[in-house]
Amino acid sequence: MATTTILGKEITALSATSASYASTAQTLLGSVTSASYATTASFASTAQTLLGSVTSASYAQTASFVSGSIRGSGTVGAIAKFSGTATIANATADTDYLINSVNTIAYTAMGSTIKGNGVAVEKPHNMTANGSLTAGTVFFIAYYLPKAETITGVKWFQGTLAAASSGSFGLYSVSGGTITLQASSSFDSTVFSTGQNSFKSKAFTSTYAAPAGLYYIGVISGGASGIIGSISSFNAGINSSDFTNSNRVTCTRVTSSLPPTQALSSTSGTQTCAGLFLY
Repeated sequence: MATTTILGKEITALSATSASYASTAQTLLGSVTSASYATTASFASTAQTLLGSVTSASYAQTASFVSGSIRGSGTVGAIAKFSGTATIANATADTDYLINSVNTIAYTAMGSTIKGNGVAVEKPHNMTANGSLTAGTVFFIAYYLPKAETITGVKWFQGTLAAASSGSFGLYSVSGGTITLQASSSFDSTVFSTGQNSFKSKAFTSTYAAPAGLYYIGVISGGASGIIGSISSFNAGINSSDFTNSNRVTCTRVTSSLPPTQALSSTSGTQTCAGLFLY
C-alpha cells in the first residue's frame, strides 16, 4: 500500500488505476467541473478517504466534498441530472431552467417582468397586427403559468388609439368548463386612448398569488373600441382544437362588465386573439 496526499488529505491507495492533477476538469464518482481530481480509481474492500469522508468501498455510495459548485457536464448552466435516490447536500436548482420556456427566460434576461405564456400569443414578438376590441364584449385568451407566481396585472401593446376608450382586465382560474374571476383592474376611462405604439400595463386592484396552471385573461372595452396588439385572422378551426370542457384558445362573450364566473360553453370563438401578458 502507498499513502498519497491530495489537497492536504491522505489517500491509502490499494489499486488506483490512474490519477491526474492537471488543470483540466476531471471525473470522480460522476462529473465534476473543477480541476485537480483523480480521473479514475478502483477501491478495494476497505473504506478510503478522499477530499472528505467516503462511507463504503468499491466506488463509495456517498461522499462529502469541500464547498463549491457541482454542475452537469457540458455548457455552464446545464441542468445536472442525478439517478437513484441519492441527494447532494446544499444543492439548489434554478426552476426557471427546469420549468419556464426559453422565451420567458430570455425576456427576463432582457429586463421584462412578464410571467408565464399565452397559449396562442406566447410573447409580444408573436403579435402580427392590431386587433379591435368591440365595445360591450369581453375577450378571453387562454394563458398558462408553469410555476406559482405573484401576479400584479396585465401588459399589452397599444396600437391605434381610440378616443375616450375605457376598459378593464381580469384574471380567471379554470375548473372544468367554468372560469372564475380571481383578480381585476379598476375600470379605466382612458386605458386605450393614450400611449400609442407602446407597451403598457394595468395593475389589478390587488396582487394575486397564482398557483401554476391554466388561466384565462379577460379584457373588456366599455367605450369606443380599443385597439391592441394581437394575432389577426386566427384560424377558427384550431381555436378549440381537441380540447375538452369547451376550452378555447380565445373566445368572447357580449356583456357590459367582466363576469364573476363564466361557463366556457356559453362563449363564442373568435378569429382575433389579443396579446395579453401577466406580470
